[in-house]
Amino acid sequence: MAIVDLYLADGSGFGVLKQCQQRRPGQKVVVLTGYFHENIVGKCLALGADDVFDKTGELEDLVEYCRVLAAGLDLAAAPAGWAIEPFRRPADTSRSPAP
Repeated sequence: MAIVDLYLADGSGFGVLKQCQQRRPGQKVVVLTGYFHENIVGKCLALGADDVFDKTGELEDLVEYCRVLAAGLDLAAAPAGWAIEPFRRPADTSRSPAP
């Protein structure tokens, strides 16, 4: 699993996402960003990110996402009470990014 930040001192996380398109099947790539806006989320998903998390309020969600993966569970069959919907899009969730 790779956790990618978009704004790096020596480049862009968008370039990292593009390189991650060559990953093996089953390897997850998620983005953790402080710029959780619809256009940013859409670009991340278009570049192959499996999910996008907002640094300002979704760190616990990211940790839970990692726990589910580490336990070998399918994200679609996550345990009851798990709040994240994998492969969400901004229009599909109450956690929509800022306009």
